[in-house]
Amino acid sequence: MNLLEPMQAFLRDGILGFATAAWAFIRDSFSAGSMTAEWWMTIVGGTVVVNVDGQTATTIEHPGMLNVMVLAMIPFLMIFVAVQVIWSLFRSSTAGVIRALTVAVVSVPAVYVVAGLMFVVLGAVDQMTLWILQAGESGGEEAALGAILHLFGLTYDPANGEVLMDENYAQWQMATNTENPGMAILPFIIGIIIVLVCLLLMLMMIFRLVAIVVLTALMPAAVFSLSLEPAKAVFSRWLSVVFALILAKPAAALVMKIGMVAASIGSDWVQLAAGLVLIVMGAAMPILMLTMVSFMTGGASDSMERAAASSGSNTARQTTNVVRGGARKAGQIARPAARLGR
Repeated sequence: MNLLEPMQAFLRDGILGFATAAWAFIRDSFSAGSMTAEWWMTIVGGTVVVNVDGQTATTIEHPGMLNVMVLAMIPFLMIFVAVQVIWSLFRSSTAGVIRALTVAVVSVPAVYVVAGLMFVVLGAVDQMTLWILQAGESGGEEAALGAILHLFGLTYDPANGEVLMDENYAQWQMATNTENPGMAILPFIIGIIIVLVCLLLMLMMIFRLVAIVVLTALMPAAVFSLSLEPAKAVFSRWLSVVFALILAKPAAALVMKIGMVAASIGSDWVQLAAGLVLIVMGAAMPILMLTMVSFMTGGASDSMERAAASSGSNTARQTTNVVRGGARKAGQIARPAARLGR
């Protein structure tokens, strides 16, 4: 008996464990990144019931971070409106005054209207993502995502819920080569890499969801900034980031769907490399979409910022002119008074 055979069996069991975990990460990555009622409760508030052993242990009334931020930002809204009104009066701009007062009246209701629209859009995007994954598949989401495993030479058996190694693939042949047990080390390392990139996919989908929740809670700061002309670019930036994160999930599903087609190209090693690259690209979609949207809207945002800076410099010049005019008027009034004194 070869003394390395027990080690080979140990490594093979480890590979199967990695394959099972990788499948769990792939399967749950998109569902974990979906907007659910529990996640939405952290934004708008509600009752959180904690159950232990099937019984209600405690009940917590969550205030909703959007409500908290609205109340916290109202003083800043008043400051923004006051500054905009004073600034517009100096500029003799009726439109600026109307804008400030309009934002002051409609901004708080607008925050909740936009939040409701975001919830509807996020639900629609989740359904669109599911449709992309299931396109051309009759076995549902699990069957669609299970096709990704073929890139790695793995197969998901829905009958018993197990992940199986296809020993016809070169990397897994090494794991079962009894004549050279040491060759199982490379498949073991490959299994570690596969499970890490699949874990990365799940982490990035959850990161996307948490980022959207945080940005939604910070929406009052973005909406209230519309009352102040130099700060209106804040809302544009906020909107572009939220838009990019919303699109990241269907974009990741599209990349995964492309990976299902790639399972039929190249050698075993090419398919393995393609699978790793596609999953990493799917995981990177939140970052890539932020970069892409920033690139596409960069000109618009820059023009807003230039307009804000130009408006600020114009205001400074006008303020200086007002001060100088006041000084001249004061001098003109003082001269006759001085003559009378003589």
